[in-house]
Amino acid sequence: MESEAHVTTTSPESSRSTVPAKAFASGPIPYRVLMLGAESIAGMDRAAAAQTLAEGLATRTGHGVDVEALEPAPLAASESGDLLAGQDLSRIDATVVVLDARDATASGDAVRRLTDGLADRVPIGSAVVVVVPPSGIDGRAARDAVGALVRVVELDEMPDSTADQRLARWSAAIVDATSSALIDPMVRFQPDDPFDEFARVDAVGRIGHRYTEWADTFQDVVEGARATYSTPSAAMSIIDDETTRYFARSGDVAVSLPRGKSVCNRVMRIYGGLILGDARLDHRFSGLPEVKTGDVRFYAGYRITGPDGAPFGALCVFDSEPRDVSDDDLTELRDLALDAQRRLWALLGTPPA
Repeated sequence: MESEAHVTTTSPESSRSTVPAKAFASGPIPYRVLMLGAESIAGMDRAAAAQTLAEGLATRTGHGVDVEALEPAPLAASESGDLLAGQDLSRIDATVVVLDARDATASGDAVRRLTDGLADRVPIGSAVVVVVPPSGIDGRAARDAVGALVRVVELDEMPDSTADQRLARWSAAIVDATSSALIDPMVRFQPDDPFDEFARVDAVGRIGHRYTEWADTFQDVVEGARATYSTPSAAMSIIDDETTRYFARSGDVAVSLPRGKSVCNRVMRIYGGLILGDARLDHRFSGLPEVKTGDVRFYAGYRITGPDGAPFGALCVFDSEPRDVSDDDLTELRDLALDAQRRLWALLGTPPA
């Protein structure tokens, strides 16, 4: 499967910021990748490294890729998993641990503690890759310290090469190791994505009625979704504790629905989007009023999240006529949803890259 990688990033204004850097690459059924460790990775700052990894993995695998690069911290400062404190790793497909010069004095035991801690917390089949730069901890010590399922990538000195040549070779090595360790997401069990509903509702509540002023900001995205999928209707929703509100609409779309009676309410819980050729044939949706009336048979939706990952709502298209569909058909909707998400973050005061 091939997929052209279109990458967007959200990064801090300074590479030393503690705000995670995020990158998103186009494609269906996205992988989720976590990067942690060094401040610079193969000569790149965190935002650039996240972008390069997302792009490389999307090109290699044909799937979408979401990369989050955590704030920099040396392995030596993480004697008991401090680098991952508070991180939910239950839905991570790959973790890339990048060592740096400050880790040269770290023992193999420190590497083992970190990778063993990862193995205890990531789901079965999740990939773990340890990247050892030329000036970091001895590569053999790192290999000896980790289990058989952990990939170790040693970046060589390449003294006679240019910076661009080193960057290309080192980046390719990291992408190769990570992509070879990934399990095809099409064969994974993907339950609903967990999130803190109280925190989510509180975040939506802080927006108040400002969303009513945002329709123009998102209207071209909604129109673009409708045109791309040739549907009579498309919308972008925001969902509070009781109501799904379609604040940007194109076609015959209700202004709002009770939350429990909207397909978007379910989409908000699904990582990677949802596409239904005929919603009447899916027991999760067949009882919803808009499905029972036949107004919604074909449906595609992709959730929109806030800067902290909490779902706010969804971008969706729908039709009263059923269609033959595949997961690949979500690729363009994902791209449009990520565009809408960047705009939302800007409105909320989190500047996109």
